[in-house]
Amino acid sequence: MAEIAPGVGLEGVSFGEDRETLRQRLGEHVTFQRRAGDPPIDHFLAEGLQLSFDQEDRLVFIEGTDQADLHYQGVRLTGQPLESIIEELAQRGVTVRVDDSGAELEGLNVYLYSPAPDELDVEVEAVAIRGSLPAAPVRRAAPGTDHGDDVATLF
Repeated sequence: MAEIAPGVGLEGVSFGEDRETLRQRLGEHVTFQRRAGDPPIDHFLAEGLQLSFDQEDRLVFIEGTDQADLHYQGVRLTGQPLESIIEELAQRGVTVRVDDSGAELEGLNVYLYSPAPDELDVEVEAVAIRGSLPAAPVRRAAPGTDHGDDVATLF
């Protein structure tokens, strides 16, 4: 289990850390680019993490699948229905706003991806965590989809 610390990261992975340091710590990875000209993303398959870096190779964005076993305030954020996650977080005082790609934990820079957010019984598949507030609204899309340059973030 990895507990998310908004603005900080998660256990063993902190925003602002150097790409090479994280590669040494986390081990085997695949590096890819979503689009030509984008900074490379490191995908640590065994950990279920994709890490994005700025131009100075500092960590700025974390994406995790069910395999990453990400939690916030003890609530598992993937592998269960969106409705269940929202209810558990609400019990802890966390406001969750459902949007067209999942949900946002308001004010925390934590986003949940669901392939069918209008169907609250569908399981959340991924979590995205920003190290700082986004400059523009976050728009997300499912893996492997091409939505052009207007997409700020893709799972």
